Order: sequence, then structure tokens, then C-alpha cells
Amino acid sequence: MRRALLLIAALIAFTFTTSLARADNAKSAVRAVVEAQVAALAAGDAEEAFSYATPDIQKRFGSAENFLAMVRLSYSALIKAEVFEVEAVEAQGEHGAVRAHVVGKDGKAFKAIYPLLRQPDGTWRIDGCYLQTTDDQSL
Repeated sequence: MRRALLLIAALIAFTFTTSLARADNAKSAVRAVVEAQVAALAAGDAEEAFSYATPDIQKRFGSAENFLAMVRLSYSALIKAEVFEVEAVEAQGEHGAVRAHVVGKDGKAFKAIYPLLRQPDGTWRIDGCYLQTTDDQSL
């Protein structure tokens, strides 16, 4: 009986540890996708930046050039941001999110929220970005 209880306890501990490791890996992957897209935007690489968007976003804009034009128009703070600091990362099941502190070239500060979706092939893709101004308006 004692051996069975020890085995059950060990299995529970292994499952818990494995779940934590998977969660950490998912969070790392979610963060990496957002940081890669930000780097691509900073480099002016429209194709690379567009590749991190979900298929729905890609379908909506049709091309990397259209996507980059939208980013320049509505999310200019993300292009060559003076500051881009990830503050929080979440990943659970098929959904992920990143919250970042962003300061644009003009010195205006924002909170950026990126929702992400895990794709059928297991990769993570960005499903939008929401910018919210903050009181911190200078560098």
C-alpha cells in the first residue's frame, strides 16, 4: 500500500513538473514571436513581420506591404521603438498574450497588448495588437 502511495505521489509530482515545464516553454515561445516581429519591424522587413501574424490577419491584409502600411499608420510607435520591454507573458492552452511597455521615437509611452493563438502546427502567431497610452509620456 505504501509503495502504491509513493508511486502515485511521484506520478503527481512528475505531472506537475512536466506541466510547469510546458507552460514555461509556451511562454518563452509566445514572447519570442512578439520580440521577433518587433525586431522585423525595426529592420523594415515587412515579409518577416507579416509572417508572425495569424492566417486571419494575413488574409485581412493580403500582403506584407499592406500590413506594414497599416502598422505605419496605426502603430507607428512599434516601428523602431526607443523602448520595447516585455512586462508580462501568459500562455494557456491555445491562447497566449504579451504585455509590453513601448516608447516610440517621439517619446510617447504606451502599453502594448498582443493576443496570440497557437496554430495547428504548434507554432504561435500574433492575432492583433492593442496600444494604450500611459501617463509616462517621455523617455
